Amino acid sequence: MNSAEHKSVPDIALVLAGVRRAVQKVVDQAKRDDTELIIADKDGKPVRVKARDLN
Repeated sequence: MNSAEHKSVPDIALVLAGVRRAVQKVVDQAKRDDTELIIADKDGKPVRVKARDLN
């Protein structure tokens, strides 16, 4: 296999950092729009929360 065929797998830390940035962007936009988000509680059940109530 030559280097052109090799696909590198991103480090898990980089993937998690990207996910965190994406979630933060969604929360920030919801705060600006003063809307609700539906998130999962510890049991995985959906819960509505006002974005302004999130830290």
